[in-house]
Amino acid sequence: MSVSYQFYSTTQSAWEAMLKAVSAAKRSVYWEVYAFHDDAVGRCFIEALKERASTGVDVRLVVDGLGSYGLSNAAEAELKIAGIELLRYHRLGPGWNPRTWLRRVWFRNHRKVLVVDHATAFIGGVNIWEPARDWDDLHLQINGSGVAVLLEGFIKNYLRSGGSKHRLKSLRQALRSGRTANYWQRAVRFIMTSPFSGRNALAWRRLYRRSLAQARTRVQFVSPYYTPDLQFIAQIRAACRRGVEVHILLPLQSDHSFMSRMAEHFWRRTVAVGAKLFLLPGMNHSKALTVDGHTALVGSMNITARSFLHNEESAVVLSDPAMIKDLNAILENWKQRAVPFTEAHRRSGQWFRRLISWALSHLRGWV
Repeated sequence: MSVSYQFYSTTQSAWEAMLKAVSAAKRSVYWEVYAFHDDAVGRCFIEALKERASTGVDVRLVVDGLGSYGLSNAAEAELKIAGIELLRYHRLGPGWNPRTWLRRVWFRNHRKVLVVDHATAFIGGVNIWEPARDWDDLHLQINGSGVAVLLEGFIKNYLRSGGSKHRLKSLRQALRSGRTANYWQRAVRFIMTSPFSGRNALAWRRLYRRSLAQARTRVQFVSPYYTPDLQFIAQIRAACRRGVEVHILLPLQSDHSFMSRMAEHFWRRTVAVGAKLFLLPGMNHSKALTVDGHTALVGSMNITARSFLHNEESAVVLSDPAMIKDLNAILENWKQRAVPFTEAHRRSGQWFRRLISWALSHLRGWV
């Protein structure tokens, strides 16, 4: 059985598709998202969710307590009055238990996963807040009963966020049906990581390093924030020495100036070991990986210590040739618009700016 899918390469196009899916929901809407604000775009989704809930659709949201700071208490109350269950993962506010306050501040739910009617899923990097309207971003829509396996991660964070075990019957039934869809295992594999799941918490670090170690011709990454550790850069060096082309796509200026200045230090180190950097002119919030045309990944994790070690993250690993071809076409289009960061750029630059980026690089383990 083939996989029905659609890539979206801009935030706006992903919003339109998600809003259409939510508005057509018949049974359920389960949504786990880092940033959901009740601004202009958030209001569109709030109204659609309320309308669906009024028809009996089961609507549940788990939003991050920090990333969704822009979701007001008034909007939260409005959703609950409409019959929508909204939970905040590691809510920030009064009443913290002193024994758990560090965990609540430090560990974040960075996932962006929407499952509609147990049969349509959206996964990638897209949040719900107005400043992202003009960004490039990657989101993947996949259709079929196999997407219900994503509910396993939703259930765990639903419970961590205060959800009731007595309301899980329908979700567990959908999860069991999704696990029987064996055809997904050949083309699509979902990965949900958590800092509370032991070895699984290191899945992203292992996956990226294994991709670099096993690649034969080309590896491509895209990430909005880039603060790799020395081992990661050493893996890039080893791949380049084997003749592998390592292409890394990054925004020239991200939405966080602090992260951009820090990244400049790692740009220079990465080019020095043989990789090619492509600096994108606008904000690109995508997180993706392709390896030799036979494996690809789209998800929520950045190339940062926080995503690799401390966040709840989600991704889909692809082995379907058509899907990988479509993803590579998006990356190639972005590369055509990018400015290469060359060896000449690496050696140039104001000494004070380079000093600042070097100093900031020592904070990489905290972001």
